[in-house]
Amino acid sequence: YTIKFWTISLKPTFEEYMNNLIAEYEAANPGATIEWSDYPGAEIRQQLLTAIASGDPPDVVNLNTDLTLQVAATNPDVLVKTSEAVPA
Repeated sequence: YTIKFWTISLKPTFEEYMNNLIAEYEAANPGATIEWSDYPGAEIRQQLLTAIASGDPPDVVNLNTDLTLQVAATNPDVLVKTSEAVPA
């Protein structure tokens, strides 16, 4: 299975760190693949809203507060509370 993971402006500063985390996750979860996409802050809003509108949003996205509020107001069904979705 593939997990689409989006972040905001982490490359190149955190690229090595993120790639190491991805490699660790994939090694611990055989069959899992993480597709990491990193978008500039000026582009993430449009990219995410377009993905939601097309019915193909990322599985995990690093949202800032403003974008979280906008998505919650317009497409609340695509948001998942991690405290409810992830076991302790």
